[in-house]
Amino acid sequence: MSETENNYIQFNNIDFSNISTGWVHKLNKEKLIRELARRNLITSGLVIDLKTRLLNYLKGESSSNDFDTPTTNITFIPNPIGDYEETEIKSNMGDNKKPYFKPGKFTGALSENIDTFLKNYHRASLINGWSENEKAQYIPIFLEDSA
Repeated sequence: MSETENNYIQFNNIDFSNISTGWVHKLNKEKLIRELARRNLITSGLVIDLKTRLLNYLKGESSSNDFDTPTTNITFIPNPIGDYEETEIKSNMGDNKKPYFKPGKFTGALSENIDTFLKNYHRASLINGWSENEKAQYIPIFLEDSA
């Protein structure tokens, strides 16, 4: 890694033309901040500024002003934390052709058994391939009324 006259950071031996950047446009502000922080880039600003900063980094066009910490010994990270395209597909549960199991709704009525619901919900998470994060994210969808 070196720095040019214009304060641009240069990563040696990296072919930036082969690095995919389409996933950046699918990120919300929270995920942009996470990706920027992972790369020691500044995480403040409007969404458009955050996207521009991350895209410039991925194209090898970052300046030393884009980094949160001094720019010595920085490792280039081309890939996102997770596969955002895959996450987007999973969140559109009815739009894909993967098997999908609905655990049913739980209302909290006296006639319902919470253990049965949780057992069905756990089974659904296994069938649907949900991570622990996704299990926590999806459970409110299946709760109704006082539950």
